This record gives sequence, structure tokens and C-alpha cells, in this order.
Amino acid sequence: MNSRFSNIHQQVYMLGLAALVIGLPLSHILMSTSQMLLGANWFIEGNYREKLQRLWNNKPALVVCSIFLLHLLGMTYTSDWAYGLNDLRIKAPLFILPFIISTTQALSRKQTSFILEVFITSVLLGTAISMSELVGANNWIRGYFGYPEQQLLDIRDISLFISHIRFSLLICLAILILCYKALISREYRTSFQRIICAVLIMWMAAFLIIFESVTGLTILLVTSLFLLARAAWNHKNSKQRLISIAIIISIPLLVGGYLYHQVRSFYHVKPVAIEELEELTIHGNRYTHDFENVQTENGYYCWIYVCTEELSKAWELRSDIMYLGHDKMDQYLEYTLIRYLTSKGFRKDEEGLNKLTNAEIIDIENGCANALQASKSSISSRIYGIIWELNDFMKGGSAGGHSLTQRLEYWKTSVTVMQQHFLVGVGTGDIRHEVLQAYEINNSGLQEKYRKRPHNQYLSIGISFGIIGLIWFLFSMIFPILKRMSTSDFLYLAFLAVAMISMLTEDTLETQAGATFFAFFNAFLLFGRSDTQ
Repeated sequence: MNSRFSNIHQQVYMLGLAALVIGLPLSHILMSTSQMLLGANWFIEGNYREKLQRLWNNKPALVVCSIFLLHLLGMTYTSDWAYGLNDLRIKAPLFILPFIISTTQALSRKQTSFILEVFITSVLLGTAISMSELVGANNWIRGYFGYPEQQLLDIRDISLFISHIRFSLLICLAILILCYKALISREYRTSFQRIICAVLIMWMAAFLIIFESVTGLTILLVTSLFLLARAAWNHKNSKQRLISIAIIISIPLLVGGYLYHQVRSFYHVKPVAIEELEELTIHGNRYTHDFENVQTENGYYCWIYVCTEELSKAWELRSDIMYLGHDKMDQYLEYTLIRYLTSKGFRKDEEGLNKLTNAEIIDIENGCANALQASKSSISSRIYGIIWELNDFMKGGSAGGHSLTQRLEYWKTSVTVMQQHFLVGVGTGDIRHEVLQAYEINNSGLQEKYRKRPHNQYLSIGISFGIIGLIWFLFSMIFPILKRMSTSDFLYLAFLAVAMISMLTEDTLETQAGATFFAFFNAFLLFGRSDTQ
């Protein structure tokens, strides 16, 4: 092809890739239109025979593209074609991106660095917009354009463009790319560049904490330990190896110590002398003391010193939400209120309720059940909530509405479905029907609104395509790195670790953002960079 047109197509290709990485954290529309641009550019450029020959000779690329073909094959024995076709639409990037990237001329080191820096900048912009949402600045912008203000009920709702889980994955990868640029590739050589890089890394890590992203922090921690272990194994310098090993040992000990302290604090209960409990409130109404229910909040028993008569009247003088109604998180307000008062060490009567500030009344209306969780952001309160979920679940409480314990129910149900369709699964479109049916058969305690997909990508693949499909899916992720490249490629190992760990607790590929994230970085880091990198 004429070199002039070749350069134009290369520039359009770069534009498409840049638009895609901007869209990942900021715009679903840009995610889609960028792929359309890449596809149109691929067709207009021509050279089909050369491109297809390049694909045919690239066995890892064929294997990566086969993930989507697995879903196509699953359509041949599915019954719910509407669901299956929608799933194919979502998963289309799993074919489009590796197909285009593997058949297009690989980028130079400088071009690769540019795309990665555009990605980092986009993620950074996403965190800035999210922080604006947290502090209320975005409501000023909404007001200026005549839109109503948004009330923030959950800190994770500050992720405006994609789910908080997908956003945390992008942040983790951006942090690891910055580490690569500063410490391994040595792209940032000056002191100023390294200081900026360190500041960005610290900001994004701090954002994950503010974001209360336990998933993101866990993935970042585990991936970092894995990469440090690989570095320690490869180090020829004994001093550097010892430093790496010391860090690998220290981090789990520090995290484990912190979690131990949190669990110990949760189960520390302030002693109560039953014979000394008062029977009447200061207004002469009788307290209820339920000694059999040992539920606690911040070390205080929930179900002693409860006077429902006073509490209901006092509450309805302070709030427009009925005492026997639901808070804004769709929980029983009475239960939320009693837990909140208990967490403060207050009695559940008129006097206890009147000690609450107006801000605390609003917190309770918004579904906050513990004073520790009243602040807009606290990783400690998030961990407390997880411990509470598990404790309540083990004591027979409902898993509904709680992210971790719901997953336990999802996984248990999904395993039963996979066992029933072990070899080839139920097909691309029938996973929803089969999982919902299993909830009914197993008499799941989850309410209907909480009955969802597995929230584990490996189980989702196993249900849809059986053990054969699951083995092929795992093979498609491991084979390329063994066949095409050295296992010392930091960037690809970092991405693969982030993606594979996320799939343990999320259906990473079941949304447009998740499928595009995986498809792009898998293809770009495998086939989009020149071999000299």
C-alpha cells in the first residue's frame, strides 16, 4: 500500500486505541465507537490475505480469539437465544480486539508508551471526577445545568461511569504500569519524573482506600506479592533478593495483624450484669431485654434496653420515614435504628434517640446501621461490615443485601448447576435460567431480587460450557504466555494476575467494561507491542 495511506491508517489505529483506553474508565459510548473505528480502519486498509496469514501463523492469537468462538459454539445447544445473543454482543470485544490487534503492525516502544500513558491519565481523571462526586462538587455542576442533585448512599457510587469493581481493576493496573515505568523500563529517569510517578501511585492507592475497595486492594496486594516473588526468584544479587523476600514476608504479617486486631475488636463484648439491668425508662415505660439474642454492635448488646413504644414515637418526630418502614437501602428502618443506637452505646428509648444529631438521623435514613460507617469513607468500617456479614450469616442471618455472604450463596448454587451439566454445560444462553431454577430447587434463603449470576467467572464458564470449556478457557490464558513470550514480561504478568484474581469473585467478562478491559489488554500486551520490547 502507498506509504502515505499506510501512515494515515497507522494514525487512525493509534487514535482508535487511545479512544478505547480513554473510554474504559470514562465512557461506554467511547468504548463502543472506538472499536467501530478500529474495525472500519482495518477493512479500509485492505491487505486481507496478508493479515489473515499473519493471524494463521500466530497460534497464541488464534487461541485468544477462540474464547469468543467458544461462546458461539455454545449457541448451538442453548434454548434461550435472546439471552445468548445479548451475551455475544457483550463478549464481542473478546474477538474483535485480538483479531484486529494481532493482524495489525505492532507498535513501537514510543507508541506503546503513549497508549499506556493515555490510559493512566484517563484513570487519573476518573479518580478526580469520583472525588468531586464524594465532596459534592459535581452537584454544583448538576445544578448549573439544571439537573437534580444526587444523594450519595454508598461510597462506591462515586464511580459514575463503570461499576466500582471494574474501576478498581483499572486503578490496580494503572498503579502497576507506573511501577513498571519507574522501576523496570526506566522510562522515567529524572528525579522530577520519579517523584510525579510516586505521587500518582500513592494517590491511586489512597483512592482505593477512600473508595473502600476491598476487592481492589486485595488484588493489588496479591499481584504485588506475586511479582515480588518472581523478582526475588530472578534476582542474581543476593542483597536485592533478601530485600524482596523480607517485603514478601512483612506485608502479609502486617495485613494479617491488622485483620486480627479488627476481628478481635469485633468480638470483644462489654460485660453486662443481668441482675443489674434496669426495668423502666426514665419516663416509666418498660424495657425489653432479650438475653437469648447475643447480637452486638461495637461490643454492645443490641437487644437489651429496648423500648419500642418510646423509640417509635420519638423517631417519627425526627423523620418523615415511618418507624416500621424501610430505609433508603431497603432495610427495615427499626432494625437499622436499633443497631445504630447500640453502636453508640445508647439505650433504645426516647432519651437515646434524642442524643442523635440531625446528621445521624439522616445517616440512619440512608441505611447506615453503625456509627463507624457514618463517615463517607473508611476502610476500617468496610472491614467491620464484612466481619459483621460473616458473623450474622454463621448465626443463621440472611445473606441477602450483603456482598460477601451473597457470593457464598451464588457459588454454592452455581456449583450444583455445574455438577448437573458437568461435561459441556448448558450453553451460552441458558445460564440465567438454570441458576434461577437452582435457587428454587435448593430453597435458597436469598430473596428473589438478590438471586443473581455466579459472581465467579470460572463458575460462569463452567456452567455455560462444562469442564471442557473451563479447561479451554484456562488454557487460552496460559498458553500465549508460554508459547509466545518469556514469563519475565512484567506488564503482561501484572495484567494477567489482576484479571485472573478478579475472576474469583466477579463475572469479569459479563459486562461491556469488563470484557473490553480483558480483551484489550490481553491482546495489546501480547500482540500489540513489537517483539523488541
